[in-house]
Amino acid sequence: MDAGDRISRPARLALLAPAVLVIAVCLAGPLTLLLSYSFAPGGSTRANFSEGLTLENYIGVLGDTFYLGIILKTLWLSVIVTLAAILVGWPLAYFLWKAPERFKTLCTLVYLFGFFIVGPTLIVFGFAFALSARPVGALLCVGALLIDWAATKAAYIRL
Repeated sequence: MDAGDRISRPARLALLAPAVLVIAVCLAGPLTLLLSYSFAPGGSTRANFSEGLTLENYIGVLGDTFYLGIILKTLWLSVIVTLAAILVGWPLAYFLWKAPERFKTLCTLVYLFGFFIVGPTLIVFGFAFALSARPVGALLCVGALLIDWAATKAAYIRL
């Protein structure tokens, strides 16, 4: 691309405007509405703001050990998942970056192929396994996954 082919800054901003508008309307708008409801007295989505804004909802949630425990467990789980994603994703990204040019597309397709294999059944049983509170439930999920895998394999063999 030559220096003369560059798009001017106002043109780039104009091209970016529709995406920013969609994000503002579909993401920031509802989040702002929810945030305003959280400061309303009574904690309802039919909030009456005539009484003014209050922190009673936040005091109620953060003052209750049950909710505070859930919040802390959620934050801890998010830290663990983030670290796991970094530990798995960083070496893979480094490998793809350092791979020879002729293999980059092939390596990327091999990586993405795994997502096409994973069907809805595997995802549902994976969540059931992860959310199972008892080891028996986890074992049942693993057994169901094996049966589903075998049935899928047999169906492909028949084709």
